[in-house]
Amino acid sequence: MKSNFVWALLGTVFISLLTQKLYAEPVLIRNVANMKGQGWLFGSPVDASCWIVTPKHVIEQSKNGPVKNFLWSDIEGHEGTGLSPVAPVKGLDLAFAKITGRQKGQCLSRLGTDDITHFVSRQPMVEAMVLQKTFVQPRQMRLRDFDARYIRFMPVTEAAARNMRPGLSGSPLVLRTEGVAVDRPIGLVLQVSKDQQTGFALRFDEIKKIFLTQVANDQPAAQQTNVSGNFTILNTQAVTLNAQSVMENIKQEEGCWVAKPPEGKRSFSFDVIMDKTAKSLSGIIVKFDKSCGAQPGGIILETRSGDQWATAGICKLNPEQATCRLPNQTADRLRVSIIKRDGTAVALKQLILLP
Repeated sequence: MKSNFVWALLGTVFISLLTQKLYAEPVLIRNVANMKGQGWLFGSPVDASCWIVTPKHVIEQSKNGPVKNFLWSDIEGHEGTGLSPVAPVKGLDLAFAKITGRQKGQCLSRLGTDDITHFVSRQPMVEAMVLQKTFVQPRQMRLRDFDARYIRFMPVTEAAARNMRPGLSGSPLVLRTEGVAVDRPIGLVLQVSKDQQTGFALRFDEIKKIFLTQVANDQPAAQQTNVSGNFTILNTQAVTLNAQSVMENIKQEEGCWVAKPPEGKRSFSFDVIMDKTAKSLSGIIVKFDKSCGAQPGGIILETRSGDQWATAGICKLNPEQATCRLPNQTADRLRVSIIKRDGTAVALKQLILLP
Protein backbone atom coordinates (compact mmCIF):
# COMPACT_ATOMS: atom_id res chain seq x y z
CA MET A 1 0.00 0.00 0.00
CA LYS A 2 2.78 2.42 0.90
CA SER A 3 4.47 1.76 -2.44
CA ASN A 4 1.38 2.84 -4.36
CA PHE A 5 1.01 5.87 -2.11
CA VAL A 6 4.61 7.03 -2.70
CA TRP A 7 4.33 6.68 -6.47
CA ALA A 8 1.00 8.48 -6.46
CA LEU A 9 2.58 11.21 -4.34
CA LEU A 10 5.54 11.45 -6.71
CA GLY A 11 3.20 11.91 -9.65
CA THR A 12 1.12 14.50 -7.83
CA VAL A 13 4.16 16.51 -6.73
CA PHE A 14 5.71 16.35 -10.21
CA ILE A 15 2.52 17.57 -11.90
CA SER A 16 2.16 20.26 -9.27
CA LEU A 17 5.70 21.50 -9.91
CA LEU A 18 5.08 21.59 -13.65
CA THR A 19 1.81 23.49 -13.39
CA GLN A 20 2.95 26.06 -10.86
CA LYS A 21 4.47 29.24 -12.21
CA LEU A 22 8.18 29.18 -11.56
CA TYR A 23 9.63 32.21 -9.85
CA ALA A 24 11.28 33.97 -12.76
CA GLU A 25 13.49 36.44 -10.94
CA PRO A 26 15.11 39.05 -13.13
CA VAL A 27 16.81 41.77 -11.07
CA LEU A 28 18.14 45.25 -11.67
CA ILE A 29 21.86 45.78 -11.08
CA ARG A 30 23.70 48.99 -10.24
CA ASN A 31 27.49 48.85 -10.23
CA VAL A 32 30.14 51.09 -8.69
CA ALA A 33 29.90 53.57 -11.55
CA ASN A 34 26.11 53.73 -11.04
CA MET A 35 25.63 52.06 -14.41
CA LYS A 36 22.56 49.89 -14.68
CA GLY A 37 21.99 46.47 -16.12
CA GLN A 38 20.11 43.32 -15.37
CA GLY A 39 20.73 39.83 -14.08
CA TRP A 40 19.02 36.60 -13.03
CA LEU A 41 18.57 35.69 -9.36
CA PHE A 42 18.67 31.95 -8.72
CA GLY A 43 19.16 29.33 -6.03
CA SER A 44 22.19 27.08 -6.25
CA PRO A 45 21.21 23.46 -6.98
CA VAL A 46 24.12 22.42 -4.75
CA ASP A 47 23.26 24.08 -1.43
CA ALA A 48 20.27 26.40 -2.08
CA SER A 49 22.38 29.54 -1.54
CA CYS A 50 21.34 32.64 -3.50
CA TRP A 51 23.28 33.90 -6.53
CA ILE A 52 23.01 36.33 -9.43
CA VAL A 53 24.34 35.66 -12.91
CA THR A 54 24.89 38.65 -15.18
CA PRO A 55 27.07 39.64 -18.14
CA LYS A 56 30.55 40.48 -16.91
CA HIS A 57 30.52 43.91 -18.55
CA VAL A 58 27.52 44.96 -16.43
CA ILE A 59 29.60 44.87 -13.23
CA GLU A 60 33.04 45.79 -14.57
CA GLN A 61 34.58 48.89 -13.06
CA SER A 62 35.73 49.87 -16.54
CA LYS A 63 35.98 48.14 -19.90
CA ASN A 64 38.07 44.99 -19.42
CA GLY A 65 38.51 45.97 -15.78
CA PRO A 66 37.88 43.89 -12.65
CA VAL A 67 34.39 42.94 -11.58
CA LYS A 68 33.25 44.64 -8.39
CA ASN A 69 30.59 44.24 -5.75
CA PHE A 70 27.25 45.62 -6.91
CA LEU A 71 23.76 46.45 -5.68
CA TRP A 72 20.69 44.58 -6.85
CA SER A 73 16.94 45.05 -6.44
CA ASP A 74 13.93 43.00 -7.47
CA ILE A 75 10.44 43.87 -8.63
CA GLU A 76 9.15 44.11 -5.05
CA GLY A 77 11.85 46.55 -3.97
CA HIS A 78 13.94 44.02 -2.05
CA GLU A 79 17.61 44.70 -2.45
CA GLY A 80 21.04 43.49 -1.46
CA THR A 81 24.65 43.24 -2.56
CA GLY A 82 26.44 40.92 -4.94
CA LEU A 83 29.68 39.95 -3.17
CA SER A 84 33.06 39.04 -4.67
CA PRO A 85 31.84 38.34 -8.21
CA VAL A 86 33.73 35.77 -10.25
CA ALA A 87 34.10 35.58 -14.02
CA PRO A 88 35.05 31.90 -14.35
CA VAL A 89 35.67 31.62 -18.10
CA LYS A 90 38.33 33.82 -19.63
CA GLY A 91 37.04 35.67 -22.66
CA LEU A 92 33.38 34.94 -21.85
CA ASP A 93 31.14 37.86 -20.87
CA LEU A 94 29.69 36.16 -17.81
CA ALA A 95 29.94 36.60 -14.03
CA PHE A 96 28.41 35.06 -10.91
CA ALA A 97 28.06 36.51 -7.41
CA LYS A 98 26.64 35.21 -4.17
CA ILE A 99 24.31 37.79 -2.67
CA THR A 100 23.09 39.33 0.55
CA GLY A 101 19.42 40.22 0.96
CA ARG A 102 18.05 36.69 0.55
CA GLN A 103 18.57 33.69 2.80
CA LYS A 104 19.35 30.16 1.68
CA GLY A 105 16.28 28.49 0.27
CA GLN A 106 14.52 31.76 -0.53
CA CYS A 107 15.66 31.95 -4.17
CA LEU A 108 13.21 29.68 -5.92
CA SER A 109 14.16 30.13 -9.56
CA ARG A 110 16.78 27.92 -11.21
CA LEU A 111 19.18 27.98 -14.12
CA GLY A 112 16.98 25.72 -16.22
CA THR A 113 17.34 22.19 -17.55
CA ASP A 114 20.59 20.46 -18.47
CA ASP A 115 19.86 20.63 -22.22
CA ILE A 116 17.48 23.17 -23.77
CA THR A 117 18.02 22.09 -27.40
CA HIS A 118 14.71 20.25 -27.57
CA PHE A 119 12.75 23.21 -26.24
CA VAL A 120 14.49 25.81 -28.39
CA SER A 121 14.15 23.81 -31.60
CA ARG A 122 10.39 23.41 -31.07
CA GLN A 123 9.59 26.98 -30.06
CA PRO A 124 10.68 29.90 -32.28
CA MET A 125 9.04 32.56 -30.10
CA VAL A 126 10.47 33.70 -26.78
CA GLU A 127 10.11 36.66 -24.44
CA ALA A 128 12.80 38.93 -23.06
CA MET A 129 11.99 39.78 -19.45
CA VAL A 130 12.78 43.49 -19.30
CA LEU A 131 12.65 44.56 -15.67
CA GLN A 132 11.61 48.10 -14.88
CA LYS A 133 11.68 49.46 -11.36
CA THR A 134 8.30 48.08 -10.28
CA PHE A 135 7.20 45.75 -13.07
CA VAL A 136 8.43 43.37 -15.76
CA GLN A 137 7.83 44.06 -19.44
CA PRO A 138 7.82 40.82 -21.47
CA ARG A 139 9.01 41.67 -24.99
CA GLN A 140 8.28 39.19 -27.76
CA MET A 141 11.32 37.99 -29.68
CA ARG A 142 11.87 35.52 -32.49
CA LEU A 143 14.74 33.05 -32.41
CA ARG A 144 16.85 33.30 -35.55
CA ASP A 145 19.32 30.53 -34.86
CA PHE A 146 21.31 28.88 -32.10
CA ASP A 147 24.37 26.71 -31.58
CA ALA A 148 25.82 24.79 -28.65
CA ARG A 149 26.49 28.00 -26.68
CA TYR A 150 24.67 31.02 -28.11
CA ILE A 151 21.19 32.06 -29.22
CA ARG A 152 20.55 34.81 -31.77
CA PHE A 153 17.18 36.58 -31.67
CA MET A 154 15.35 39.57 -33.12
CA PRO A 155 12.38 41.70 -32.02
CA VAL A 156 8.88 40.91 -33.25
CA THR A 157 6.94 44.00 -32.20
CA GLU A 158 7.72 47.71 -32.20
CA ALA A 159 7.73 47.69 -28.39
CA ALA A 160 10.32 44.91 -28.44
CA ALA A 161 12.41 46.81 -30.99
CA ARG A 162 12.53 49.84 -28.69
CA ASN A 163 14.23 47.65 -26.07
CA MET A 164 16.96 46.51 -28.47
CA ARG A 165 19.67 48.63 -26.88
CA PRO A 166 22.62 48.01 -24.55
CA GLY A 167 20.41 48.21 -21.44
CA LEU A 168 18.92 44.85 -22.45
CA SER A 169 22.12 43.11 -21.29
CA GLY A 170 21.40 40.61 -18.53
CA SER A 171 17.72 40.18 -19.41
CA PRO A 172 16.64 36.55 -19.46
CA LEU A 173 14.97 34.99 -22.46
CA VAL A 174 12.15 32.70 -21.40
CA LEU A 175 9.81 30.24 -23.08
CA ARG A 176 6.13 30.46 -22.27
CA THR A 177 4.57 27.01 -22.66
CA GLU A 178 1.03 27.17 -24.03
CA GLY A 179 -1.47 26.01 -21.42
CA VAL A 180 1.14 25.56 -18.70
CA ALA A 181 2.20 28.52 -16.57
CA VAL A 182 5.91 27.81 -16.64
CA ASP A 183 8.66 30.29 -17.39
CA ARG A 184 11.56 28.26 -18.74
CA PRO A 185 14.80 30.30 -18.90
CA ILE A 186 16.70 29.52 -22.08
CA GLY A 187 19.22 32.34 -22.42
CA LEU A 188 20.80 35.41 -20.84
CA VAL A 189 21.17 38.41 -23.14
CA LEU A 190 24.83 39.41 -23.53
CA GLN A 191 24.69 42.08 -26.20
CA VAL A 192 22.74 43.80 -28.94
CA SER A 193 24.16 44.39 -32.41
CA LYS A 194 25.23 47.91 -33.39
CA ASP A 195 22.26 48.27 -35.73
CA GLN A 196 20.02 47.18 -32.84
CA GLN A 197 18.29 44.61 -35.01
CA THR A 198 19.71 41.45 -33.45
CA GLY A 199 20.48 40.27 -29.95
CA PHE A 200 22.79 37.55 -28.68
CA ALA A 201 22.22 35.41 -25.59
CA LEU A 202 24.22 32.72 -23.82
CA ARG A 203 22.24 29.51 -23.41
CA PHE A 204 21.16 28.78 -19.84
CA ASP A 205 22.19 25.13 -20.07
CA GLU A 206 25.72 26.39 -20.80
CA ILE A 207 25.45 28.82 -17.86
CA LYS A 208 24.30 26.00 -15.60
CA LYS A 209 27.20 23.80 -16.68
CA ILE A 210 29.71 26.59 -16.02
CA PHE A 211 28.21 27.29 -12.59
CA LEU A 212 28.22 23.66 -11.48
CA THR A 213 31.68 22.79 -12.79
CA GLN A 214 33.61 26.02 -12.14
CA VAL A 215 31.82 28.06 -9.48
CA ALA A 216 29.68 26.07 -7.04
CA ASN A 217 32.31 23.43 -6.33
CA ASP A 218 34.92 26.09 -5.54
CA GLN A 219 32.96 27.39 -2.56
CA PRO A 220 34.37 26.71 0.92
CA ALA A 221 33.49 23.29 2.26
CA ALA A 222 32.04 24.89 5.38
CA GLN A 223 29.04 25.96 3.31
CA GLN A 224 27.98 22.31 3.13
CA THR A 225 28.49 21.35 6.76
CA ASN A 226 25.77 19.90 8.92
CA VAL A 227 23.65 22.16 11.08
CA SER A 228 25.28 21.46 14.47
CA GLY A 229 25.71 17.84 13.32
CA ASN A 230 23.07 16.75 15.84
CA PHE A 231 20.18 14.80 14.42
CA THR A 232 18.64 11.40 14.91
CA ILE A 233 17.44 8.97 12.25
CA LEU A 234 14.49 6.77 13.16
CA ASN A 235 11.43 4.98 11.73
CA THR A 236 13.59 3.43 9.06
CA GLN A 237 11.55 1.48 6.52
CA ALA A 238 14.40 -0.26 4.67
CA VAL A 239 16.33 -3.49 4.31
CA THR A 240 20.05 -3.03 5.01
CA LEU A 241 22.20 -5.34 2.88
CA ASN A 242 24.91 -6.25 5.38
CA ALA A 243 26.07 -5.65 8.94
CA GLN A 244 28.87 -3.27 7.93
CA SER A 245 26.52 -1.11 5.90
CA VAL A 246 24.64 0.60 8.70
CA MET A 247 22.32 3.56 8.70
CA GLU A 248 24.54 5.53 11.12
CA ASN A 249 27.25 5.70 8.42
CA ILE A 250 25.47 8.55 6.67
CA LYS A 251 25.75 10.82 9.73
CA GLN A 252 29.54 10.93 9.61
CA GLU A 253 30.35 9.99 5.99
CA GLU A 254 32.02 6.80 7.18
CA GLY A 255 31.45 4.11 4.60
CA CYS A 256 28.04 3.67 2.99
CA TRP A 257 24.55 2.68 3.91
CA VAL A 258 23.43 0.28 1.20
CA ALA A 259 19.74 -0.41 1.49
CA LYS A 260 16.69 -1.40 -0.51
CA PRO A 261 12.92 -1.31 0.01
CA PRO A 262 11.13 -4.11 1.81
CA GLU A 263 9.95 -6.99 -0.37
CA GLY A 264 7.39 -5.90 -2.92
CA LYS A 265 7.99 -2.17 -2.35
CA ARG A 266 9.58 0.36 -4.68
CA SER A 267 10.75 2.82 -2.05
CA PHE A 268 11.98 3.08 1.51
CA SER A 269 12.01 5.99 3.94
CA PHE A 270 13.48 7.28 7.16
CA ASP A 271 12.66 10.16 9.49
CA VAL A 272 15.12 12.77 10.72
CA ILE A 273 14.66 14.58 14.02
CA MET A 274 16.83 17.68 14.41
CA ASP A 275 18.45 18.99 17.55
CA LYS A 276 16.43 21.84 19.06
CA THR A 277 19.09 24.32 17.98
CA ALA A 278 18.87 23.17 14.35
CA LYS A 279 15.20 23.35 13.44
CA SER A 280 15.51 26.20 10.94
CA LEU A 281 16.88 24.64 7.75
CA SER A 282 17.20 25.74 4.13
CA GLY A 283 17.43 22.17 2.87
CA ILE A 284 19.35 18.93 2.94
CA ILE A 285 21.94 17.20 0.78
CA VAL A 286 22.00 13.42 0.32
CA LYS A 287 25.31 12.18 -1.04
CA PHE A 288 25.73 8.93 -2.99
CA ASP A 289 28.67 6.61 -3.56
CA LYS A 290 28.60 4.65 -6.81
CA SER A 291 31.48 2.47 -5.59
CA CYS A 292 29.06 1.00 -3.03
CA GLY A 293 25.92 0.81 -5.16
CA ALA A 294 23.45 2.73 -7.30
CA GLN A 295 22.10 6.23 -6.78
CA PRO A 296 18.36 6.63 -6.11
CA GLY A 297 15.83 6.87 -8.88
CA GLY A 298 14.22 9.73 -6.99
CA ILE A 299 13.90 11.32 -3.54
CA ILE A 300 10.82 12.93 -1.99
CA LEU A 301 11.19 15.19 1.06
CA GLU A 302 8.39 15.80 3.56
CA THR A 303 8.34 18.02 6.64
CA ARG A 304 6.35 17.88 9.85
CA SER A 305 5.49 20.80 12.09
CA GLY A 306 3.38 19.81 15.07
CA ASP A 307 1.01 17.10 13.82
CA GLN A 308 0.96 18.26 10.21
CA TRP A 309 3.01 16.68 7.42
CA ALA A 310 3.65 18.58 4.18
CA THR A 311 5.45 17.64 0.99
CA ALA A 312 8.45 19.91 0.39
CA GLY A 313 9.03 18.53 -3.10
CA ILE A 314 11.17 16.28 -5.25
CA CYS A 315 14.90 16.60 -4.70
CA LYS A 316 17.22 17.61 -7.53
CA LEU A 317 19.45 14.67 -8.48
CA ASN A 318 23.04 15.09 -9.61
CA PRO A 319 25.48 12.22 -10.26
CA GLU A 320 26.96 12.40 -6.73
CA GLN A 321 24.25 13.96 -4.59
CA ALA A 322 20.68 15.19 -4.32
CA THR A 323 19.78 18.68 -3.14
CA CYS A 324 16.44 19.10 -1.42
CA ARG A 325 15.21 22.64 -0.82
CA LEU A 326 12.89 23.49 2.05
CA PRO A 327 10.30 26.26 2.08
CA ASN A 328 10.84 29.13 4.47
CA GLN A 329 9.43 27.36 7.50
CA THR A 330 10.35 25.65 10.76
CA ALA A 331 10.04 21.86 10.90
CA ASP A 332 10.58 19.47 13.79
CA ARG A 333 10.90 16.37 11.64
CA LEU A 334 11.81 15.43 8.08
CA ARG A 335 10.89 12.31 6.15
CA VAL A 336 13.12 11.24 3.29
CA SER A 337 11.62 8.73 0.85
CA ILE A 338 14.12 6.99 -1.44
CA ILE A 339 12.83 5.53 -4.70
CA LYS A 340 15.09 2.80 -6.04
CA ARG A 341 16.08 2.11 -9.60
CA ASP A 342 14.81 -1.17 -10.99
CA GLY A 343 16.56 -4.19 -9.51
CA THR A 344 19.18 -2.28 -7.53
CA ALA A 345 19.96 -1.31 -3.98
CA VAL A 346 20.77 2.31 -3.15
CA ALA A 347 24.11 3.44 -1.70
CA LEU A 348 23.85 6.54 0.52
CA LYS A 349 27.08 8.13 1.71
CA GLN A 350 26.13 11.14 3.82
CA LEU A 351 23.18 13.20 4.97
CA ILE A 352 23.87 16.92 5.37
CA LEU A 353 21.47 19.42 6.94
CA LEU A 354 21.91 22.92 5.54
CA PRO A 355 21.45 26.08 7.65
